[in-house]
Amino acid sequence: MRALLIAAAALALAGCTGSPDWATNALSAYGFKSIALGGWAMFGCDDRDQFHRAFTATNPTGQRVRGVVCGGWLKGATVRITGAAQ
Repeated sequence: MRALLIAAAALALAGCTGSPDWATNALSAYGFKSIALGGWAMFGCDDRDQFHRAFTATNPTGQRVRGVVCGGWLKGATVRITGAAQ
């Protein structure tokens, strides 16, 4: 029973990142280039967002930034910048 609960939790968290294509397409639509996706971002998105994906990219003004792409079923994407990329 414990193994089943652990497997269910792992699957639930794996689904929280959204597909790489979804995140890359959203960032490209906002004008970001040189996109490097990370994994699931624990903080930075609303409770109603099902997908949370960290990223590092070059913004439209040429600065390297890091942030999170948030989204969910039947809604669009939100890009949140969390700071300058190191």
